[in-house]
Amino acid sequence: MTEVKKTKKDAVFNLFFYENIEGHTGAEKLKNIVVTCKKGKNITEIDFSKNPVTFPKEGLFIGIEWIMNEQNHYLDTVTILHTDGTKEKNKIVDRVNPLFFGYTSLSRNAVGRNTENFKSNNKRDYRSANSHNLTMEVEITN
Repeated sequence: MTEVKKTKKDAVFNLFFYENIEGHTGAEKLKNIVVTCKKGKNITEIDFSKNPVTFPKEGLFIGIEWIMNEQNHYLDTVTILHTDGTKEKNKIVDRVNPLFFGYTSLSRNAVGRNTENFKSNNKRDYRSANSHNLTMEVEITN
């Protein structure tokens, strides 16, 4: 699920496809698609008819790149709860659209890529006990 907040413009992100080589990602991207998330829509659907993707029997790795540009940027007013129990109200923070929401999977088998390589996230998320892995559903139809 995606959400675009506090902006008049749609938000964009990059969707990448990587080859699956014996359960590991290939080094080169097979395809890059810029995806637009509409304000007010929580599910972003992508029509591949204009930009077809071949799905090999070995499968693919699909990645998301969050784009930190002016179009996606917004300011938000939040309350920050510090570890000592104090609160900082009406703090203005920088945010980037779209927000990605996911659900915890039973396997918790998510991977993330930095500029060097992919890393597995099979352990409990370090940010909070309520954090979720990003989940993507791919429905292949004609």
